[in-house]
Amino acid sequence: MFNWIKLFYTADEPKEKDRGSSDLMEEALWEIKDAYDLETEEVDKVVFQKREYAEKIKLRNKKQ
Repeated sequence: MFNWIKLFYTADEPKEKDRGSSDLMEEALWEIKDAYDLETEEVDKVVFQKREYAEKIKLRNKKQ
């Protein structure tokens, strides 16, 4: 999704971190965190909220 970040590569590439993201939106959030040097706690909180909301939507759609 954020492939434009690849334009700013340096000679040595950073090592990939395994964060266990479950979809592209979470991967994009972690890329934004790395690019803008945000705090990990903030991104963790947003990812957790997103997962919670997605689960609520699934349960609500199941009932209908």
